[in-house]
Amino acid sequence: MHRNAYRTVWISALLAAGACGGGGGGGSDGARVSGTISVPGAVPPPTPEMEGNNSFDAAQRLPKLSAGGSLAVSGQAGGGDEYDGFALAAPQPLFVEARLEVLGGAAQDLALQVFDPVALRFLDVAPVATQTGQTLAFLLQGAGQLVVEGLGKNSNYLLTIDAREAQAAGPAFVQVGTAVAPSVESVRDLTTHVGLLAQNHQENYAQAGLEFVPGEALIGAINPAQVDQHLAQLGARVDQRVDSLVKAGFDVPSELNAVEALRFTAAFTALLDARAGLEYAEPNFIRRIAATTPNDTYYPLQWHYPLIQLPAAWDLTTGDSNVIVAVVDTGELAHPDLVNRQIPGYDFISNATNAGDGNGMDADPTDVGDGNGVTPSSFHGTHV
Repeated sequence: MHRNAYRTVWISALLAAGACGGGGGGGSDGARVSGTISVPGAVPPPTPEMEGNNSFDAAQRLPKLSAGGSLAVSGQAGGGDEYDGFALAAPQPLFVEARLEVLGGAAQDLALQVFDPVALRFLDVAPVATQTGQTLAFLLQGAGQLVVEGLGKNSNYLLTIDAREAQAAGPAFVQVGTAVAPSVESVRDLTTHVGLLAQNHQENYAQAGLEFVPGEALIGAINPAQVDQHLAQLGARVDQRVDSLVKAGFDVPSELNAVEALRFTAAFTALLDARAGLEYAEPNFIRRIAATTPNDTYYPLQWHYPLIQLPAAWDLTTGDSNVIVAVVDTGELAHPDLVNRQIPGYDFISNATNAGDGNGMDADPTDVGDGNGVTPSSFHGTHV
């Protein structure tokens, strides 16, 4: 396993020297020695991947890179997990080497791509194949993303990122990052990256997957007094201040539709996030309180709904009146939740005694139940 990162460890040692002789004891003053030890081959402890990072606006944000810095991420991709995105930011020009190592799987199960979150396209950075994965090298100034692409079965991986100062002279590398705002063309045209992917995916990484306010970003400033200057250079402005937190605003081109406005906002925010002098920038995300737990009086007595994770499903949808659901069970009774929501059913029970409704098969699915007084009925078709 190739490693060219170094970890520096500061140490302090108290040394004591003793002298002895002639049955007597002696001592010496303590001396403090301090310095550094550089351990070749050491890398930082890997940061665990945070799932949900399958679109460019949801890429997991990593610490800003600096010359001599090293980052590591451990994760899992493949199967139904098509993308794992990791956001990089380099305020100063850096040479970046990224190494993807597939752990416990085949090297071809995963691939590593470089994505420009402002230009909204994958870049043609040629990978160097290794026995366990691949390596990419590129120049970065501004915002960039590394995308682990799932191509086969679910596989574990280790992604290591090393950065060093970019040299003025040397081999030509692909430049990642830009200092200008995203263009209308790049926001609308998401087809330029398709040919660079190793396979066709069900999802498009360049589509915004989160919910946030178009034309707004939340910014943490290293020096709040200078944030106006940084924003003005990019055509943005300060809309609100709360201590060191700033809500920035910027104009979204009027010709963009609602979906394109989200892509533009996420791309513009990535540009802000890589700006020197700004600690971080992120979209003004919308968080909603889940309000789909029923307020019915006896809902807490219905033990089975949480068991089959219906509340989680209700967070996604509470149903569609155009969808017809067929229930094969013991029939129905009148219920206020089902008024005007039922279509004709049928009674298939031929034995009148078992049916409990006094007759055999007919077009009336009504069940009277077999309860008696305080004894509950065993029939539960309406419940289902």
